[in-house]
Amino acid sequence: MIARMRQHGEVTPAQNYSSKIITRVAIICAMLLDSAAQAADADDSQPSVLQTVLVSVAQPAAEPQASGVFNSANEQIGRAADQVAAETALQIDASPEQSQDLPVIPVGGNEPATSEEAASSHRSNNRFIEEIVVTAQKRVENIQDVPLSVTAFSADSLDAAGVGNVQDLQKVVPGLNYGGTGGYAVVFIRGLGTDAFLFADPSVALYVDGVYFPFSRGTAQSFGAVERVEVLKGPQGTLFGRNAVGGAINVITKDPGPVAETSIQTSYGKYDQSYSRIYTSIPVLDSVAVSLSAYYNTEENYYSGSINNGQPLPREESKGVRLKLKWSPADNVDLVLSGQITEGSGTGTMLEVNNESFPLGTALGITPQKPYHADLDGGVFSTLFDRAYYGRLESRFEEFDLKLLGSYEYVTTGGLFDFDGSPRPIANFSNDINNLYTRARSGELQVTSNANSWSSSWLKWIGGLYYFHNIGAQSPATFDIGNLSALVSDPAILQQLNISLPSTAANIDIYGALKTNAYAGFVQTTVSFTDWLSLTLGGRYSDETRSVEYSYNQVTLAGLPPDPLLTFPTASVSTRSFAPKVSVEVRPATDILFYASWQKAVKNGTFNVLTLYTPPSEVKPETVKAYEVGAKTTLLNGLVRFNAASFYYDDRNLQVQFVSLLNKGAVSFENAAAAKIYGIDADAVVQLFPDLLDDVVITASAEYLHARYTDYTGASQFSPTTGIYNRNGNFDGNQIVRSPTYSGNVGISKTFNLDSGSLELATDVYFTSRYFFLSQNSPISQQDSYRLFNAHVSYLYQRWNTRLTLFGQNLANAEYSLGPLFTDFGRLDHLAAPRTYGLRVNVDF
Repeated sequence: MIARMRQHGEVTPAQNYSSKIITRVAIICAMLLDSAAQAADADDSQPSVLQTVLVSVAQPAAEPQASGVFNSANEQIGRAADQVAAETALQIDASPEQSQDLPVIPVGGNEPATSEEAASSHRSNNRFIEEIVVTAQKRVENIQDVPLSVTAFSADSLDAAGVGNVQDLQKVVPGLNYGGTGGYAVVFIRGLGTDAFLFADPSVALYVDGVYFPFSRGTAQSFGAVERVEVLKGPQGTLFGRNAVGGAINVITKDPGPVAETSIQTSYGKYDQSYSRIYTSIPVLDSVAVSLSAYYNTEENYYSGSINNGQPLPREESKGVRLKLKWSPADNVDLVLSGQITEGSGTGTMLEVNNESFPLGTALGITPQKPYHADLDGGVFSTLFDRAYYGRLESRFEEFDLKLLGSYEYVTTGGLFDFDGSPRPIANFSNDINNLYTRARSGELQVTSNANSWSSSWLKWIGGLYYFHNIGAQSPATFDIGNLSALVSDPAILQQLNISLPSTAANIDIYGALKTNAYAGFVQTTVSFTDWLSLTLGGRYSDETRSVEYSYNQVTLAGLPPDPLLTFPTASVSTRSFAPKVSVEVRPATDILFYASWQKAVKNGTFNVLTLYTPPSEVKPETVKAYEVGAKTTLLNGLVRFNAASFYYDDRNLQVQFVSLLNKGAVSFENAAAAKIYGIDADAVVQLFPDLLDDVVITASAEYLHARYTDYTGASQFSPTTGIYNRNGNFDGNQIVRSPTYSGNVGISKTFNLDSGSLELATDVYFTSRYFFLSQNSPISQQDSYRLFNAHVSYLYQRWNTRLTLFGQNLANAEYSLGPLFTDFGRLDHLAAPRTYGLRVNVDF
């Protein structure tokens, strides 16, 4: 009613009277609520305001005999109503520009309700039902309004799903394959990714609070206290740009706020698993608040056995702290400064055990070890020290918003790795924690339209500039090779392989450094031609240079002085690229979005400086052209949310890593010329029969993926018959690594509302079909299909805001690999954790 009255320049007495009546009713309701809240403390002999008003309304003719309480209340209501009505009349009489921002209050029941309004009667207390906003397009939007494939989770839903770190996301995001090899993260989304992790960037970019974290050794960290986590599927070449050809994982941590709050979580489980974290936020001044987030995780190794000729396996330990300060010197200005330190030690995926040997390994006396058991001659250890400082300055002007991001990260890492994965003294790899490091800094400027921008009713835009600098170095990494001739236990096999082995132990120190400088500019705009039709155009221009700062080796034979340095020439490569994007969005109804998009993304070329006896080799830039058609729907008055997308990717010059002592050194890079990828994925959240079964929710998601190399000849491989390295591979038609044809998850949860709180029962299953870890798709590189069954029982005691959760993970004890490493001696595996269970406690206040 009020909204319609805005359209007229004057207010009639009748309209003013109606406004008084509506306002009076609202004030009466407010007073009744206030009185009801105090009713328990009232004197029973005296009538309450609520009782008196009800009597007076029922007998209006008896107004002269009404009590003084009613007269007093009526006079107060009348005066308040007159004042509010007068203010309302002034607002109604305002110009259209002034009244534009006034709230619209629907009056009456004749207008159709939206799905959100209709669903309010079915509002669920289940933690899997939530409205999520995301920043997938560098602005805050409802996830159902974003025309791209993105899966997002709030802190509550992450806790309900048992997701505590980046690696756990694989269980709830079909198409995401998150593993690790040699202590590094290896990530694929929809068949896009890379297994090149040494001096190569991941193809799925990790962002924390909008800042790019480039080092794959530090990404598998605990979340700590987060606001939400977003997984963007497919190339993100325009807005995220650098190395996001496979997608992006965006972690948004909680900012300190004006209200003090503290959250504590601790858990204990099998293998003496102890995980704890705390978050506290404290307002210091009206405009200043600080927060502290910390975690400490420790557990026994779930592998049995020994390392370093009899020493026990070390415990896994990780810890971190993040300090944030938020200063709001003005209503339209926010400055957030963050600093975090992360440390980790243990074996992690550096513990790779030879579970299936090649003929060369057999000739040297290697026998496969049973699952979850490791006996190694060398030490196995991994250490990580990660320091990051970053900040965000936001200023909201009348016509646009401005955001400035800056970061500095310094990561040092060290480790010991048994290169043959056996108790035989064949080969070991090591580097001190101070000798392998990366130092990165970045800056980004974003200018974004807002609600007051010119033509904001039909035009949204964002533009920005980006800078990135990084230098990574090893000084040195050390490779120790034993006296292999003396270790031969089966000379007949060696004779069949027609290969000679060194008869002297050697120590090789490898030095190398790689520098990156990158600059980019980007813009994206969305034009809404009508309420139901929009067009998005975007583009990103990038200029990146990578250069080998130095590369040299030194060999020392047993009993002899070091050889002269073997120095390789420096080199550099520059990549200039433009990544465009086009997207069409159609909204035939309020809760339905259809979209179709085309975009391009580029991952820049690089060098491998971990080489033994040849100069660092260059790999070409990887280019992906992506086509996607999708739908986002909210159905049945909000009881069903169903999203689906089909996609097709043309991937050129995939960056591939291969490990062999006979291939230029320990590690080499190469390009697979072309690949084609297509598929479809879908996810749904369903409130099941809410009128019959309160708070029963089914979550489901699945993906079909066809990912194949179409041009990959002259490829590095281990011979199917001898296991010896050669470059004769023809992998045309082979399945891309870590790309299962089918994957998905299904879960069901039920929340029982009790007088003291709530009880939550939930179970879920994740499934995946077989996939391969080597491009040659050899049987030794296959991961069989498997299923992960998980369940939990959770009780929330509302009065203390305390939740107790009994959980079980991998209840069927599925055996699968996080990511094997293949060397000349066989398949070295690190298996994921077997069945685990425990108790978790959350306290919020």
